This record gives sequence, structure tokens and C-alpha cells, in this order.
Amino acid sequence: MGYPSVTLPVERWPAADRDLWEAANRSGDPLEDDGRAAHWSPRTRHQVAKDYGRFLFWLAGNGELNASEMPGSRLSRDRLERYLSHLQATGMASTSLLSRFRALRQAIAALDPTADLAHLARLCARLKARAVPRRQKHLRLVDPAEIVDKALAYYASLIASVGPVPTRGCTRARDALMLAFLTHRPVRLASFAGLRIGDSVLRTPTGMRLSLGSSETKEKRPYDCACPEDLLAHLDHYLEVIRPRLLREGTSDALWIAMGGTPMSESTIYYQITSITRRLLGHPINPHLIRDCVLTSLAIDAPMSVRAGARLLGHRDLKTGEMHYNHASAASAQRAHFTVVQDLRAPLLAGAKDKDA
Repeated sequence: MGYPSVTLPVERWPAADRDLWEAANRSGDPLEDDGRAAHWSPRTRHQVAKDYGRFLFWLAGNGELNASEMPGSRLSRDRLERYLSHLQATGMASTSLLSRFRALRQAIAALDPTADLAHLARLCARLKARAVPRRQKHLRLVDPAEIVDKALAYYASLIASVGPVPTRGCTRARDALMLAFLTHRPVRLASFAGLRIGDSVLRTPTGMRLSLGSSETKEKRPYDCACPEDLLAHLDHYLEVIRPRLLREGTSDALWIAMGGTPMSESTIYYQITSITRRLLGHPINPHLIRDCVLTSLAIDAPMSVRAGARLLGHRDLKTGEMHYNHASAASAQRAHFTVVQDLRAPLLAGAKDKDA
């Protein structure tokens, strides 16, 4: 039995809303301006439509969905507060609540540009101020060097046996290489899953390069860098031995291949990364948390390079890098304080031992 629906798909929206959505996403006509959502990525478009559909589904369930009403006219303060209470009652985390209302604001701004978004903007500001992640992710951060070392050592152990590597060993070797690659070049999951041989992964006279066009990154900025030297031998082995075993008789230019011979999806890569980190590190680390590991490590070990780290992760602005720098500075200060306390306590502890003796 499937889960009950909580959102209206676009094809079930009121006809007027569907027309507005189509206009918002229209692009390419030289005689007309592009719609306000024409520049959105497919991922953003899907998520905004899903969250707007969730709002419509709630309205319909309460008998409040007026098909002739403009999207912005549905945003009374009372209605938004009741919708918030409804989402809270489902157990939704505070950070997820913020995401739902931000997407709703994006949808209304695209569908009904003249709408008054004041109530919605204030609600988003309140949710942002109160948003608290459920998990303390800083407790799960691991030094990137440790991640890479363990991943490559595991890869080497899997291919060390005499004879062909079994299929299960091939998938684990692939996962180990993905983990090391992602830690060295922490691009976003969508970009990582979309890597293509000869397109975004290029062989050059001096090695290999990772090259993503502006359309392949969330920030719409090109991303181009050399593949790490300590991964080149492993990449060559994967391309020559492991990948063909996984591909079987199929054909694909995708870099990461699933056991069935097809390109790995984002969800599959996410699952495999969390699984192999649980195996190698003792607890799961998802692809996005790897990005935090990298930036926090830079902030602690090379604070002058934290801005460059933000560029390594593909951030358009540097606020995230500065946030990690501030967190790392606080952690370093705490360690320094603990060292001072230990030094101050040492004579007292020594005196107590002499007295006991």
C-alpha cells in the first residue's frame, strides 16, 4: 500500500494556476520575455511545484481552494498561520518548515508577480530565526584526510586478491573511489551523479580534469579543476577494470555505473556513500556532510584558505565559508581554553598525589 498523497501534481492544479505556471516557465520565444521561472534548474522547478501543490492540497482539503482566485490572494495571515500549524502537526522539522515556505514564496512570486508577499516574507524570517537542525552535524564531522586514506586503503584491499574482482567487490571498490573523489572534489550531489566521461571528466596529457559547465552547477558558474594526483591510478583502474565489469554489455558515458549496468542515480549514490562511510568510519556521512567536513577542515587547518574552500565547493558567495571559519575558530578557542585549564590544574593534581603518598 502506498503513502497517501500530500500534494497536488501540476496537472491537477486549477486551470488558471496551470496557465500561470506554464507562462512562468516559458522561455526561448524571441518575441516575448522569458517567464520568471525560466532560469530555474529542473530540480528547483520540481521542488517549487511540489511545495506549491502541497499548499493547494491543504486548501482543497479545507474547502478553501477557489479556482478563480489569484495565487497571491490566498496568502492571508490567518491562512498562513493555520497552514504552518498543519505542517507542524505532521512533525516536520523547523528547517524543513522554512524550506516549505521559501518554496511557496518562490512559487507565488513567479505565478503572481504583483502579489503582496509581506505576510509570507515575515513568516519566513521568523522561521529562519527559529530554525534549529535536528542533528548536531558538527559532532559527525571527520577529517577529510582520514576519509580519503581509509577509502583508498579499502579500494586497494578489494583489488589485491588474485583473479577477477567479484561483482560485490566491484561495487564496493566503486563506492570507495566515489568517496575519495567526492572528498577531494566536493561538488554537489546532482553534479557528481551527472559526471560524464569525455564531457565533464576529461583525460589530458598531464592527467584528468573535472569540468562542469554553468548549466551543470546549482550556482550557474563553471567549475573546472584537475583531478587529484593521488586518485589518478585508482581512476585508471576503475575505468579499465571495475567500470567495464559493472557496465556488462551496456553502453553509457556516465562515470558512475550501478550493478545493473546503468548510470547511478542521485539517490543510489547518496545511499552508497552513507553505507560505505558507516563501514569505514563507524557512522554514516552523507554527501552534503562531506562538503562540511572539507570546509571545516580548511577553516581549522588553513584559515587563510577558507574563502578558496568556498569556491572549491562551488558557492557563489563566501558567507558559508565564513560561517565555518567562525565555527572552527570557536572550536580552536575551546581547545586552547581546555589546555590552559589543564596546565593550571597540573600543580594542584601533583600536590594532591604527593599528599596521598
